[in-house]
Amino acid sequence: MKQIVLLIIFASIVSCMGAYAQKIVYAYDASGNCTTKTYSTSKSSTTVDGANEVNAIQNDFETILSSDEKSIKIYPNPNNGQFQIEMTGFDEVLPAGSISIFSARGQMVLKLSALQQLNFIHLNNHPSGTYVLQINVDGKIYTHKVIISK
Repeated sequence: MKQIVLLIIFASIVSCMGAYAQKIVYAYDASGNCTTKTYSTSKSSTTVDGANEVNAIQNDFETILSSDEKSIKIYPNPNNGQFQIEMTGFDEVLPAGSISIFSARGQMVLKLSALQQLNFIHLNNHPSGTYVLQINVDGKIYTHKVIISK
């Protein structure tokens, strides 16, 4: 009887693990130091920045830079070819900033300059796959994967 109860409990725990799979995203500064570590699930995410910890309910939302003053967020990810890059704490228009998106083969598929605080990206005519997003702002380069699934 105890074995059956333990088996049921174990099966319940294992089945719940898939529903709350965790993904970890790291962000680095230009010197290679880790500035942000974001834990995300489909239900919630926890961002750890130094000693500060913030919990928020999110869905397909990723933070690649987070500090007391500045943040860069990409959502949704994965997406269908359309996503947003939200940059808060920076100047309203970043004339020296740029966003470059590369295919898995290393080909540049999009380059934007003179960034806004909210940038809408449309890659509808590109095939499903993993793309590399490179954001150059304030003299620092942030790199992140974006997944397009149609």
